[in-house]
Amino acid sequence: MDVRRATAADTDAIVALCHLIDPDDYVPRHLDRMMESGTFLLLYDGDRLVGIDRISRLHDGAAWLAAARIHPDYRGRGLIGFLNEHALQLPEYRDAPFARLLVSTDNTASMRAAEKNGFRVAAEVSLLEWEPKSPAERRARARSGFAPARAKDVRLSIRLSPIFAAQRGLLYITPDWGHATDEYLALAEREGWLYANPMAGPLFARERPGREGLGMVAQPFAATTAGAARVLEFMRERKADWAMLALPDTGSATEPYIRAGFAYSDWGRHARVFERALTPSPSEGR
Repeated sequence: MDVRRATAADTDAIVALCHLIDPDDYVPRHLDRMMESGTFLLLYDGDRLVGIDRISRLHDGAAWLAAARIHPDYRGRGLIGFLNEHALQLPEYRDAPFARLLVSTDNTASMRAAEKNGFRVAAEVSLLEWEPKSPAERRARARSGFAPARAKDVRLSIRLSPIFAAQRGLLYITPDWGHATDEYLALAEREGWLYANPMAGPLFARERPGREGLGMVAQPFAATTAGAARVLEFMRERKADWAMLALPDTGSATEPYIRAGFAYSDWGRHARVFERALTPSPSEGR
């Protein structure tokens, strides 16, 4: 079998494989953005495309592995692990201090594969979604009260948050799972991703334009229904066509958002962020 980097000429083949595996796969909808911001690897058996994998660099320096897909005829051979290892050996990712990936708990095979390849659970999370069904549902009903924030003003409240503790210090800033270092918070401030509200606390939020309209991906810290409602109003203020949140996989964290109008993701209601520390190549630093 051969592995090679994907180019724009390979998009039709990638889409065909994804739709063969799952007609509702998210990858085809976001493929252009994913190819621009990361590297796809293609696994061929002769002339037949039998697998794909994607790697990108997170803002805290870690490597992010995602969108691994294996043709049904080739499953059970350890090919996702094979592709992940190949991706981590690409020159531009060899200095990554960590590798991370996200797996739904329904996907027991991928969870076993991650553990077999040295990954350990770093956080147990739940993904929530909001997609207005009508113009009226999309229209803002009250002021959210969120305003751009400075990292130094919200650093302490983030680190004292039960959501921060439950996610073991990992924050979701689209499409990253990064440790909340001072550098990471400063980046969020510079990029305009950091907001705060006196009632709902800090909020990481970033726009994701795409084929399905304007999306917002966010990491909230509010732990009450009133605070969650403010987060939803923020999405409406931004005229979002859809939104996705990351929260700890506990009822106390997610239920306020369900009551406010968000819904559990079909795919990621129960998911795990896996992480592996990487050993630098012996040739580095010589």
